[in-house]
Amino acid sequence: MRNMRWLRNELLALTFCLVLVLVASWGMLRGERMVGFTAEQLPAGVGLYGAEPFRERAGHFRWTAGQAQLALPNPGGRSVVTLQLSGGTGEERLLQVRGAVNADLLLGAALRHYHLLAYAQPTEQLRISLAATPFQPPNDPRELGVVLGAVRLHGGGQAPAALQAGITLLTLALYGVLRTSMRPWFASGGAALLTITLLLGYTMRWPSLPFASVATLGGLVVAFTLLGYRVALVAWQRWREVGEAFPAKLHPILWVLLAIVYGGQGLWNQFVVHSGLALDLGIYLEAGRAILAGANPYATFGMEELIIGVSYVYPPASLPVFSALALLETSVAIRFWLVGNIVMYLIALLSLYAALPRQLPQGALWGLLGLGLAFAPFLENVAIGQINSLILLGMALFILGQRIRTYAWVGDLALALVILIKLTPGMLLLWPLVRGDWRRLVRVGLLLLLLCLPSLVLYGLTPWQQFATIAPQLLAGTPRNPYNQALVAQLVVLTAHGSTWETMALVVGRAFTLLLMASWLLVAWRRRTSTEDGVALAYGVTVVTLASSLIWYHHLMFLVIPLAWLGFAAPSRWMRWAALLAVGLMQITRLIEFGVGLPPWSAVVGYLLLLGALGFWQIQKPFPEGVP
Repeated sequence: MRNMRWLRNELLALTFCLVLVLVASWGMLRGERMVGFTAEQLPAGVGLYGAEPFRERAGHFRWTAGQAQLALPNPGGRSVVTLQLSGGTGEERLLQVRGAVNADLLLGAALRHYHLLAYAQPTEQLRISLAATPFQPPNDPRELGVVLGAVRLHGGGQAPAALQAGITLLTLALYGVLRTSMRPWFASGGAALLTITLLLGYTMRWPSLPFASVATLGGLVVAFTLLGYRVALVAWQRWREVGEAFPAKLHPILWVLLAIVYGGQGLWNQFVVHSGLALDLGIYLEAGRAILAGANPYATFGMEELIIGVSYVYPPASLPVFSALALLETSVAIRFWLVGNIVMYLIALLSLYAALPRQLPQGALWGLLGLGLAFAPFLENVAIGQINSLILLGMALFILGQRIRTYAWVGDLALALVILIKLTPGMLLLWPLVRGDWRRLVRVGLLLLLLCLPSLVLYGLTPWQQFATIAPQLLAGTPRNPYNQALVAQLVVLTAHGSTWETMALVVGRAFTLLLMASWLLVAWRRRTSTEDGVALAYGVTVVTLASSLIWYHHLMFLVIPLAWLGFAAPSRWMRWAALLAVGLMQITRLIEFGVGLPPWSAVVGYLLLLGALGFWQIQKPFPEGVP
């Protein structure tokens, strides 16, 4: 009876929330909407050349290629699309307009307005393709189609089906997130208020900011804010516990000097090194724009060839987030991603602190935050807009979910998410596998399928097929690169290309990878009955990081996890000193590379020292830690 009363209260609160949101959305979206674009303002499309000024009149135009695609905001209902077009030559030319509009137009030399009725579209964009026989004028390397000037849209009366579905899904997601911390009616009111606020922002800027972007990014902000709050509460409770003092003591002045040198190295990297690095976020945004335009997100400069460091290399499940970012203005997307990177990293550090064994040394939280925030690989990750903060957060939450069972669902969801981005964190599933935790494995598997659905629904199977074509090249890696800090890469660059020594270096590298993976299997099997989830999984993260044949400097930020265990929870003093030495060696790597001009062997020595100390810990007799 009590369960029935609980279920009825839950359903009533959720129904009230949905009805309130749907009524508000109907009132905001039932009016007419119109928008116009000059040639300079046209949303990014495929097959459009840059804007050029008219010679004999004010304004600008764009030449299309023989095949061009426009992705225009959908005002809803049956819309009138007005295209300003010209054949661009003295002869009549046939233009085929397809997609949301189906028409064949004979274009003359004069620029005219063509009013076309578009079919009602379920998506938030009206996709229109323009096809004309291309020609190449003298002294112009371009193949030209037709002249496109201004574009106007007029429609409304009802919201596109995708918008209605997005509103409903966002409301349900926000209710579920808020329900983890609030009672049903409070969660109901909060979810409705947040959705209506986001919808109001969308209606004010609908031509340039589709609701998919608002809903996706707004929902992520709410989810990460709540997650950060919950993790911070656990970290706060751990911090209030009375712990032991650091066993390795130094004079306070020496600690201050070490902190100045450590932080100063990070600042040196920021001002000397990072300014010359390419922005990886630009690659993500280009992939988002490509998939929105119906193009191949994995093509590089229009070619199907994979170029590590230039091509988009993540599985299609990640594309919905980057397509949502791509809908923002570039400067806004960069700021959003910058803040998000820092926030995710902070939550990851707090998750690690909360997952560490009890009786932490005094000041461990401030030490972890200080060392972590000034860690040079993290600063480089932020500077170039990499995605590694999210990967680190996913692995940290998975470890927290193993240590504190109330976070098991969150940890499994986080790991499933990062597996669909990076793939290699899937090796951590060996831990629940050897322990026979089938429920957790099934849960992660179902979450993997669920997280694939947005990409499949939005873009179909095509991106997955395109990703499959580059996957073999991606798995092969690029060992011959002086900035690749994998052990095999640093051995290979010491040899001549095609020589016997190069072959031997590659064999050593493959053997190292196989030994790492075998050691992870042995560690997981040996500790499968132990309560020491954290130290075993920290070793697993080390293997995930170092087993790759491609390790960029910013990838070393994943080693924050084993460094935290080794530095603050290791049973021996020498292990803690090894962690401090390892992080110092990795910290100075960019100075050695760019300041001195030597190979990055300091990073290699640093992570091998970390691996050795952590591996020695694994072969010791397990000692009980207890589960918080």
